[in-house]
Amino acid sequence: MARWGPRPDLPTPYIPECYSHQYIRQLNTKGVDKYSSVSYWKLYNGGTAWDCLGMNESFKGLYSPIGRMVWQVAGTLKYMLEAGECPMFHCDLHLCNIFVDFGRDTNLPDFYVGDFGRAKM
Repeated sequence: MARWGPRPDLPTPYIPECYSHQYIRQLNTKGVDKYSSVSYWKLYNGGTAWDCLGMNESFKGLYSPIGRMVWQVAGTLKYMLEAGECPMFHCDLHLCNIFVDFGRDTNLPDFYVGDFGRAKM
């Protein structure tokens, strides 16, 4: 099994923080147990990149946030390719899977790559 995890020689990726994860057992009438996966993630206050860039007229034409998004998403994808013994591929990256967070000390938001449900190694 391939190892995958943080590497100190690479910059920190912009990936949402997972607070906890658990499997919840569901009893089935046919005698076969089923499990649901439940996870709790840090919320980001700006919605998705689609919300900001796709629908917000005031964001269109602003090159600083778009450039920052490209830089941070590209850096995260590079991290995913290089951080483990084998590369990880997102396989479902689009504007709705990029989360936006406006920090208190900056005018530009940070962009986080999320929804790894289709990711492959």
